[in-house]
Amino acid sequence: MSGPLIVSHGAIHPRTSSEPSTLALSIADSSVANLAPTGGTWFFHQPAELGGHIHPSTLALALQHTLGAYAHLCGSLSLRPPAHIVAAHSARYGRVWVRFGDHDDPGVGLTVASWDRPMTDLLPLELDTAVDSAPASAPELIDARGMASLREGRAGYGVVVQITTFSDGGLVISVLAQHCLMDAHALAVFVNDWARVHTEQTRQRADGFPTDFFPRRLFSPELLDKHAAGDIDHDAQDPVIVSAADRLPQIKLDFWARRPGHPEDLGPVWFKAPRDPPPGVQALDAAAGHRRGPRVPWEEWDTGAPVLDRTIVFSPQQIERLYAAVHDSAAPSRESSTQGQGSNGHHAKEHHRVSRLDAVLASVWAAIVRARNLPPETQVYLETTLGLRSRVIPPLGEAFVGSPIINCSSALPAAALTPGAGARAIRDTITEFSPSAVGAMLHRMAFVLDPAREWNCFLGERHVLTTSWLGIGAYDADFGTGRPGYVHANMPACDGLLVAMDVAHATKGAKWHESGLSVRLMLRAGVMEQVLVDQELRGVDLSRGYR
Repeated sequence: MSGPLIVSHGAIHPRTSSEPSTLALSIADSSVANLAPTGGTWFFHQPAELGGHIHPSTLALALQHTLGAYAHLCGSLSLRPPAHIVAAHSARYGRVWVRFGDHDDPGVGLTVASWDRPMTDLLPLELDTAVDSAPASAPELIDARGMASLREGRAGYGVVVQITTFSDGGLVISVLAQHCLMDAHALAVFVNDWARVHTEQTRQRADGFPTDFFPRRLFSPELLDKHAAGDIDHDAQDPVIVSAADRLPQIKLDFWARRPGHPEDLGPVWFKAPRDPPPGVQALDAAAGHRRGPRVPWEEWDTGAPVLDRTIVFSPQQIERLYAAVHDSAAPSRESSTQGQGSNGHHAKEHHRVSRLDAVLASVWAAIVRARNLPPETQVYLETTLGLRSRVIPPLGEAFVGSPIINCSSALPAAALTPGAGARAIRDTITEFSPSAVGAMLHRMAFVLDPAREWNCFLGERHVLTTSWLGIGAYDADFGTGRPGYVHANMPACDGLLVAMDVAHATKGAKWHESGLSVRLMLRAGVMEQVLVDQELRGVDLSRGYR
């Protein structure tokens, strides 16, 4: 079947002007500049009411109004600091700046398309054991032409949007943003603001309305940096603070590391990052005494293997069954010997009460490791994406836009990974990231000579990378004709990705586990097939270990 017809394609700018500004993105924003763009796709069925159809032209007008509160999304991204710099830490190599409010801003890329096929063809397909999520990832739903590339030095859009209409009256809205501008939380806030503006605009039947119709969004990246411990504008890092940051549970892979005679250490050809540090930077890094982690183990990740994209929907009853079984075996306790120390010689470690999400994630993690059939002594990892908005004091607040996220690592030998042990490991890891720990981590990150050098997550045989869209309001985007029938997180199909999300029918305002949980997995085909028939994952028997 042929693809959609492109009706229009171009840049869109705010209807209201803003003062020219050049701002450094936060320490955390710069660290994710090389990650795949943040993106989401919202599927809306034809409204039941006659005349309730959403027209692309009114959506475009509402988008213009909305961008008045998001002028930075229309600006230019750069790795070159301006001549006038307020904070020294923001001028170090690899830090991202955004310039906006100028007459030559690139704007937001907007594509309007029409596809002569039913939208339902692209919705996830029900299978016997799961849902096939792949159709919703159709590349025709987002035109990424013209997006900027920081590492390649290519100017362009920081954000692109596509509106696609379908023959059955369905409508799809897709948004793709450079990761340093938006995490999933900021993406959902942006789309929900756009939806509210469109609804109000349609209700008033007018071309304009007060610019304060919705709250001004807080684009102040420096507010996160102010939570860094110590003096991040000093010439040298504080070794005591850095030592505290180094003790946090994170893998620290060195992207710069190469073995002589091993071209595979460069990674796959599609990886869009500099192959070597720029002249002088590596020497500066060594002179500063920065600790280096192990090289990136590309040999553990078969990037050419077929990957399946499936979603498992856990009912409230299944969630409670998993939680009850895991909770009984992972109750709060203090591990210690009679001398007050653990078997490894460290001081006793207190375990914290696990959550329902910990229980589900640990059960899925254990099922994946079983399906991968790794040697029992293999160290396996679950990397969790953590938001920092509520992990600093005072909190940044829900209105804080940007990408204030980091990754942490839970690790266990494969043989020890039961759902209970996994849930304990996840909760203990997350609890380590207290406000003071986050401050130490931000201090350490502020002094690295290349934010893209260190990787705190990986994929492949020993890793699972999780991100949660729970509670960010992805299904609250109502453009005036009802909530979306389906929301899809735009992710590349890579072995080991896991996305937790609210179910489409979740009751607004209720606790997520009272409606169910959608867990989307991307795994190698053979591994996925084993996971989908794993009886322990469905809560039949959670007591058995890896073997």
